[in-house]
Amino acid sequence: MQKINEKCGFVAVLGAPNAGKSTLTNALVGEHVSIVSSKVQTTRFPVQGIYIGKEKEQVVLVDTPGMFDAKKDSFDDLMVKSAVTAKDDADLIILVVDAARARGRKPSIGSDAGLAALSEAEIDIWLVFNKIDLLSKEDLLKLSADWNDTYEFGRTYFISAAKNQGVDDLKQDMANIMPEGPWLFPEDDITDLPIRLYAAERTREAAFERLHKELPYNLAVVTEDLEHKDDIIIIKQVIFIKQDKHKAIILGKGGQTIKAIGSIARRALENDLGKKIHLELFVKEKKNWDTDRDLLASWRLSE
Repeated sequence: MQKINEKCGFVAVLGAPNAGKSTLTNALVGEHVSIVSSKVQTTRFPVQGIYIGKEKEQVVLVDTPGMFDAKKDSFDDLMVKSAVTAKDDADLIILVVDAARARGRKPSIGSDAGLAALSEAEIDIWLVFNKIDLLSKEDLLKLSADWNDTYEFGRTYFISAAKNQGVDDLKQDMANIMPEGPWLFPEDDITDLPIRLYAAERTREAAFERLHKELPYNLAVVTEDLEHKDDIIIIKQVIFIKQDKHKAIILGKGGQTIKAIGSIARRALENDLGKKIHLELFVKEKKNWDTDRDLLASWRLSE
């Protein structure tokens, strides 16, 4: 039975690649629910992060892949479509803009399809300028004027997600406007990701930062086995690559690179889950992993 005055709603977090959507989602939730790296298109599928407002409002954030113009029917196109469609079930859209990158440029969200989707949205859209610590007050005021002259936004916020600056006001303001309705998740839940998928994402995050620029976009991580045994979680994962020649890059000299990836991911998972982790990583060639229907379905992407 719904409690009196119980509130719950969805917020779609949209924006161009590397605008800081995942960093903001993590800051709002207060936990690491969405992987982050310095590379664009780190987020491949919508990830839901959950937090509770001061008045017990449940807010479900939908962190989405970056919006950009992608080749039709490609893996990138599937990611962009998942971002655009995230707005359909949302009660609010927040558009995250990298303020430093936007300075001196014409307002753009990185995707013609994304722009069309926002223009058709029948719900409120809030503009959130991120990384404001890199700009002067004068630059920020000009940015705000330019963007609000171009699009119709319900509110404008200035934040630094990485430094948690301005995040608290945004967090509570979103909670305040959530519609009445029953909670969709238990109070202790912070994400809807199954542990297998979350563990795979943590390892992919480690790989993104450990490997050089080109390779991360040609790999995928899948948790093949996860077993709870006493006070330890035993996880076996496969890193899929498109070309066998990439295997040596991931393994590194004497296996040092894959050991480093595993160590980073293991420590992160132990911190997240509060349990000892035994992590085994393997590398296999899978040329067309980005068109594998089962894998795409497990990521909530469909062709």
